Amino acid sequence: MRTDILDALMRKYEGETLIAQSNIRTYIENPTGIGEHPDIVEAVHEQVCKLADAHEHLGIVRALKASLSPSQEESGAPKADV
Repeated sequence: MRTDILDALMRKYEGETLIAQSNIRTYIENPTGIGEHPDIVEAVHEQVCKLADAHEHLGIVRALKASLSPSQEESGAPKADV
């Protein structure tokens, strides 16, 4: 089925979201335990950027998936621009 690719991308971005959220939580709850990141604010900023990117990509893929009707999934023809 053609939506398998979009489903795989959704899971990829969902995973990236969870990773970034976990890193942010770790940096905030235990900043002294992260020795290789002396600039905690910058480290959190980088994770926030990764989180924002993953959310944006996830939204785009969801919109693409929603724009496909069952008949178009089989033919591969796009329904509408996203």
